[in-house]
Amino acid sequence: IYFVQLSPKKEILIKRVKGGSRKKYGKMKSIKKLLLGLKNFDCYASFPNKDNFKIDNSNISAKEVAKEIKKYFKLK
Repeated sequence: IYFVQLSPKKEILIKRVKGGSRKKYGKMKSIKKLLLGLKNFDCYASFPNKDNFKIDNSNISAKEVAKEIKKYFKLK
């Protein structure tokens, strides 16, 4: 199992929640729920005692994130 943590900046998360494509993929669409979750949970903390890859995907594409994950874990 490979642990990957996507960690976009809070402002980017808010902007993304407003995006129209979220409904298509069943993702959160409520800014209020997002802010509540960020308040109640440390969503930016790393997994304890695990080799995990944390990447700030604020300004890079999903394709680039996938390349970085493959590189980090030395996947083919």
